[in-house]
This record gives sequence, structure tokens and C-alpha cells, in this order.
Amino acid sequence: MWLKPVQAGAASWVDIAWRTDRNICDAQVQVRGERVRVDYAGNRRSAMFLRGAALSTRRGDVTRIRVTPDRNLVGVTKLWATISYDDCGRRARTQTRTTVLSLPVLRSTSPGGHGGPGAPGTGHPGGPTGQGNHGNHNQGGAHPGGGQPGGGDQGGSNHGGPGQGGGHH
Repeated sequence: MWLKPVQAGAASWVDIAWRTDRNICDAQVQVRGERVRVDYAGNRRSAMFLRGAALSTRRGDVTRIRVTPDRNLVGVTKLWATISYDDCGRRARTQTRTTVLSLPVLRSTSPGGHGGPGAPGTGHPGGPTGQGNHGNHNQGGAHPGGGQPGGGDQGGSNHGGPGQGGGHH
């Protein structure tokens, strides 16, 4: 999944969109990346959905993270988002899924500049500003058990819980 492009050496808030084919509770997301610092709102150790710790089949949600790529990092780097959750039952056991995200990192521009290559634009299908959830400002999206970025396909019955993340803020 593609996240929105960010500037090298600058902190940026990025949303990761999530969808699921079953209701989940007690969800937390931790993200790691090489040469990218990841922080969470409120100095927490993980991110939660903006609407709380649950995700339903009726609507998606996002987790917000703050990324700061190394100032010499330019290009696309990978982040790994690991979500832990349960199925909302009284004796539900915690499950985890890890998804690879693509974070485009743009060259830093000098103050007063007009931006460099990769400045905000229309992007390409499935890219950082490509297909999104219609009627929603978040690009990409998670489709448990497979599916397509920003599409709407639900995952297969053998792959429950949240699967992939992607999006932008």
C-alpha cells in the first residue's frame, strides 16, 4: 500500500487507512521502518484508530503516525505496520498481522522553493495519490485477506482480521 509522499528530514503526519471483513476490538498498530523515525500521537507506543480501538465491517478507519525520514533518504522506502487485535469475544485471543507500506520520500527543498520532482499531483493508478476510497479523503485502504488498494474487494474467508494498510493524510 502507498502512503502519501513526505519530505526527507521533515516530520509529517501520515494516515494509514484500514478496512476489515469482520469486527475487531482492542486494536493497536505499531510501525517500523529503516531510516525512518516513527512516532505516535500523545507520545504513545502505538497508534489507535481515530474512532477508538474497534473496527467494524461497515466502515473503515485510519491510524495516524508521524514519520521523519533521514534527511539523506530519497526514493521509496518500506514501513512495516503490525496490527494487534481480537475478535471482540469475552475470551478472545490477541492476533497480529503485519503489512508492508510504501512511503515515497521526496528530496528536501530549499526555503521558498517551488518543490521538486514528485510534488503533489495526480500520481499514477495505485500510487500515492491514485485510487482511493471514494467519498473519503484517505487514499489506499486495507482489504483483509487480499483485495485491491482503494478498491472495495473484501478478503477471502481464510484470512480474517485487518490485512493491509495504506493511505494519506
